[in-house]
Amino acid sequence: MEPTTVAIVTGAVITQEKSTKIDDNARIARDKVVSRIMQCVFVLVPFVAGLDKFFNLMTNWERYVSPLVLQVLPFPAHQIMVASGPVEMLIGILVAVKPRLGALALAAMLFGIMLNLLTMPDQLHIAFLDLSLAVLALSFFLFSRDVV
Repeated sequence: MEPTTVAIVTGAVITQEKSTKIDDNARIARDKVVSRIMQCVFVLVPFVAGLDKFFNLMTNWERYVSPLVLQVLPFPAHQIMVASGPVEMLIGILVAVKPRLGALALAAMLFGIMLNLLTMPDQLHIAFLDLSLAVLALSFFLFSRDVV
């Protein structure tokens, strides 16, 4: 179908701009910057949060362990948090060295945290923040396919 025919059928003029080499290079450069920013955030946040599981400087992490989890696991909340700290730190390192694999591991961890928090009515707001971060981690996984 020729453009004039399309214009008659739709009542609008349709034009298609050709992408130039400069536009492609600018898009690629922008995508790399965005990808690196996301990668830095997904390295630092899990690493720092995991490290803080040993010090409780940011918060008392034990209060985020669901009573349901405490019924299922034979460990107190403190031991669960101390065990989860190195896992979070390793996921942060994984995002640094293998971004796509790390992004999937991070998303899985955040979905798990979200499920834990959904069982605690007073923590629903944090559960939804973790859901948002998990979706962003999955977006980073998809976005970084061509960039990282």
